[in-house]
Amino acid sequence: MVNVHVNKVMLACLYVIWIIPVVDFIVSPRYSPHALLTWVAMGGTILFSLLDRRFIALGVPFVGMLSPLAHGNRIMGLLPSEIFMIYSMLFCLFLLLIKKKNSIKLLPGDTYLLLLVFICAISYLFSYEYMVLMHSMISWFAIVIFFIVTRMTLDSTNLVPVYLVSLLVVASYASALIVSSFVNGMPLANFMSESGHVFIDKDNVHYLFRASYFYTNILYILGAASIVSFVGIITTKKNFYKISLICFFTAMFSTLFIMFAKTGLVALAVSLVIIVMIYYSVAKNRAFKKRGKTVLLLVFFASLILLFVLTRLSGSSDYYRFDASSLHQRLIVASSTFEVFVSHPERLIVGFGPDSSKRVSNEVMFAARTSGLGVEGAIDSAYITFIFEHGVIFFIIFVFYGIHTLLRLFRGLKHNPQSLPLFMILFGIIVFFYISAFAQVIGTSKVAWIVSQIFALIGISISRNNNILKWR
Repeated sequence: MVNVHVNKVMLACLYVIWIIPVVDFIVSPRYSPHALLTWVAMGGTILFSLLDRRFIALGVPFVGMLSPLAHGNRIMGLLPSEIFMIYSMLFCLFLLLIKKKNSIKLLPGDTYLLLLVFICAISYLFSYEYMVLMHSMISWFAIVIFFIVTRMTLDSTNLVPVYLVSLLVVASYASALIVSSFVNGMPLANFMSESGHVFIDKDNVHYLFRASYFYTNILYILGAASIVSFVGIITTKKNFYKISLICFFTAMFSTLFIMFAKTGLVALAVSLVIIVMIYYSVAKNRAFKKRGKTVLLLVFFASLILLFVLTRLSGSSDYYRFDASSLHQRLIVASSTFEVFVSHPERLIVGFGPDSSKRVSNEVMFAARTSGLGVEGAIDSAYITFIFEHGVIFFIIFVFYGIHTLLRLFRGLKHNPQSLPLFMILFGIIVFFYISAFAQVIGTSKVAWIVSQIFALIGISISRNNNILKWR
């Protein structure tokens, strides 16, 4: 996918400057990589955004996902991602000031999102844990900023494919980091914790621990990128792009497996099945269908082979077993969470505050996270977490937003056949998000920045159809 309005050389340079710190880590995996490389990449991203403001939104996934590589050399205690957030806020204010109309047009679905932000503020107000949860409100502020920046800069449907390519690239970089750390026995989940700087003994067969990333909810990004590559495999004509996308998809799928992200794998499988069903029910071009059928057969047999290999691998270690034990633990935590509401029924309306389940330490929070094995680190389910932290109204609005978005995207699938690949991707991503949310928290980490960007681009895509989108 290419867009003539974005400088290809600048776009390639953006990808190159961010692959440098990734390669540095892969060549020499360590807990204190050269932070300067990441800072230079962030500075280059800012420079590109000054030359072309659209690069501020295109750079968000890279800055958000890869800035932890500079954790050993912060500026005033801030990571590159946090500096970039401040820059984005100032950039956003500047754009608003120079605009003749100092208002942002609401697009389909935006009312639901505005209500979510408003309810979040209310839950913070009634949390009475203002200092403890202040960081969470700042995180929410960052999410809103990146939503607005994305909406203001990537303001054409022709720019959505460019963003999706960037998302695919950054997901591949994250996969490379995950695989590299996994092979070298490094748990990235504790990368920014001084007490977690350990290497697993690779001579011991049990070193096959589950791979991790800086953010536990990275599966949302890997899953979204997998859907982008899968739809591209079906719809693109050129063999070079097709082979490249197959490689991307294989990398994402394999990464989800070594992380043993069962939620992500199940959500991805369901999403892909739905995409295939939509593809054959909506696509009217016979040649289009015939090409897609051939590719689907290849992908199907390749998936069977990959599944066989992964299944054999799973049988070689106790760390990789497909059973319902983790689901059972999540159900126990959900039960414990709702038991808390029996004693605090008023919290069903306003919740306990954003990120309170993780940041507040008291008996109520511990009781909500209790499972059969003790106190868990999080409630896990995004839906249960929404109810606990923000109240049931927040949860209902979030569900309504998903239904509204899927209906609008499906309408676009039927009435805009020339934009079929785009709408299939966005439809599949939303399905993936909402299925994953059953057993995986979304949170307010840097992953949420990208989720908010996708929501911003969906609003643009379902409200305008004057620009034709094609996979070239």
